[in-house]
Amino acid sequence: MSEEIVEKLRRARSGWYLLESESLGSLLVPGRTVASMGLEAGRVMDADRVLAESLEAQRTAAWSDAQRFLASSERTTKQLERYLSGRRGYHGSVVSETVERGVSRGYVDDLRFARMMTRAGASRSPSGPRLLRAKLVAKGVDPSVVEEALAGFDRDEAFEAALDRLSSPHRVGCRRR
Repeated sequence: MSEEIVEKLRRARSGWYLLESESLGSLLVPGRTVASMGLEAGRVMDADRVLAESLEAQRTAAWSDAQRFLASSERTTKQLERYLSGRRGYHGSVVSETVERGVSRGYVDDLRFARMMTRAGASRSPSGPRLLRAKLVAKGVDPSVVEEALAGFDRDEAFEAALDRLSSPHRVGCRRR
């Protein structure tokens, strides 16, 4: 058991607090742990117990957040990592476990995402392979996955889609007389 003093404790978001201490650094702690352990700034805590309870609660919450995030649209593993660590503030090990869980269950697939973007780039908003490659890499898709997705890219089909889009009376910026 490692006893340590809570340096800072502040509310991070609904039901969660950000605890700061020397050995734990900044850690997202569920409100029920704060209440049950009587955590306050300046008080002594059992750092091992706080860490264990926090990580367990984070695993459950991160998986729930990941499912909600992935339900809205196709995402890359990097986008999911950024969301869970940056916007939600989960511990690095919890983020890695959650992303791995999403990949293993087929909820996150960078190749599927890249192929979807390639198809969309060829039809909805016609783009060439260079622009598609740049967009995919910017979204965190590994370059080897990007190349695999672009292997099926049909330049002629993309060119025809671009011409169709330009000649459409419904294109953006086109006024009818």
